[in-house]
Amino acid sequence: MNIDIISEEHRNRSFFKGLSDSEIAEILLNSSVKKHAKGQLLVQQGDIPQHLLYVMDGALMTFRSGSEGNMNAIRLLGRGETCMDAVIFMGSISPISVSAVKNSEVLYIKRYAIEKMAATNPVFAVNLLHILAKYYKDALYQLDGLSIKSATQRAGYYLLQLYQGANSEEFVMPFSRYLVASHLGMSFETFSRTLAQIKGLGVKIKGNSVILTDKFALCPFCDEDTAAVCRNRAEKCLRNNNSLSDKKV
Repeated sequence: MNIDIISEEHRNRSFFKGLSDSEIAEILLNSSVKKHAKGQLLVQQGDIPQHLLYVMDGALMTFRSGSEGNMNAIRLLGRGETCMDAVIFMGSISPISVSAVKNSEVLYIKRYAIEKMAATNPVFAVNLLHILAKYYKDALYQLDGLSIKSATQRAGYYLLQLYQGANSEEFVMPFSRYLVASHLGMSFETFSRTLAQIKGLGVKIKGNSVILTDKFALCPFCDEDTAAVCRNRAEKCLRNNNSLSDKKV
C-alpha cells in the first residue's frame, strides 16, 4: 500500500504523530483499506476483534445493543479517529458494535501488528497511550453528564467541544440529531427542546448548522480542561473571574 494515502493531516493525528515514513510503511504492510456504505456494520458486539480501525474519511459510531433491541451510542468518530484499539488489548470479545454513519473509508490494521509495534516502538506506544487516555477522560465526562448534568448542560458542553475544534463562530454538528441525542443519553424530542432553550443564550441553530452570535455564548458550559485550551480565554474567562458557578444553565 502506498504511503501517500497517509496525508499530512493524518500524520498530525495522534495515531501517526512522530512516526517515520518507514514506520508508517510497516503499519500499512499489515493493513487494508475498505469502503463502507452508510449503515453498514463493521464489528458486531460479541465478535473477537482482529483489527484496529482508523477512519480515513467519513464517520463511524460505536454502540451497545440491549436484549430488547435498544441501542445506545457510545462514541461518534470522524476523520483521524480510531476504535477497537482498547478492545484488542482486552483479550476478550468486543463489548461494542461499530457501524458507518456516513459513507466511509476505513484503514483496517491487523491486531498482531498493533501489539508488535506497541511492544517495540516507544513513540507508537506513547501515541496509543495518549489516545486511550483521551477515551478514558471522555468516558468520565460522559458518565458525569448522564449522572449529574441536566440535558441543557450536556447539550451545551457538546456544542462547546465542537466550537473549540472549529475555526470560527460558525460550525456544523457532524452527526444527525438522533445519534447525538443517543450519545448524550436523551431522547430525540428532549434534545430538540434543549437546543431550542440554548438558542436563548446567543446561539442560532438551523438544521445541523450552528452560529454563535457571541463567541462567549457557550462559556457557561465550560470546564477546567476546556478552559485551559480555549482560544478566547485571554479576552474573557468566566472561570478566571469565578462567575461560572453563578451562571444558571
